[in-house]
Amino acid sequence: MQAVKKLGPYSVSPINGYIMLKKNATFMRIRPCRTYLDIFFFLDKKLNEFPIFQSAQTSKHRFIHIARLEKPNDISGSVIRWIQQSYHLTK
Repeated sequence: MQAVKKLGPYSVSPINGYIMLKKNATFMRIRPCRTYLDIFFFLDKKLNEFPIFQSAQTSKHRFIHIARLEKPNDISGSVIRWIQQSYHLTK
């Protein structure tokens, strides 16, 4: 969460088992589970890299990605960059 705090202004909304992080639109959704966290974020291209386990195209130029984080080491530089990119895509 430290990396997210550095991005700039955003709001946090808990909704039905999720935590939504919004700038002008949602840039990240967190689903806490007992043994892992799933994070959802949007990019302008489809990725198939660990720890992403699912992705889908949501519009012509947007893809939602779901990454499963089971331990702190899963939060790599790549994951932080993807979250930053998702934040900057929300104008």
